Amino acid sequence: MGHTYGAICNECGTHFEVNEGSGMLAMPFHCDRCGKEWWWNSGPDGPTDKKTDPPRCSCGGRFSMDAPPRCPKCHSRELARDPDGYEILYD
Repeated sequence: MGHTYGAICNECGTHFEVNEGSGMLAMPFHCDRCGKEWWWNSGPDGPTDKKTDPPRCSCGGRFSMDAPPRCPKCHSRELARDPDGYEILYD
């Protein structure tokens, strides 16, 4: 099960949304360099095209399930949950 939540960057104070974890129909990948998000559509048995690797990010990085989310402004990995934010669970 995946979830979406509000986050705040500890470095620059930017408020943004983070998606983590897979759902039944898609899973978010993050760029290992800039943190940009890319969604891989999937079926009940995983990715619909298991022979295809995720595309390269426009910054030159690679999308990975293991890459942590990053601030969209300064690319820091130092994030905190937004105490006034929300959390949405998706399946």
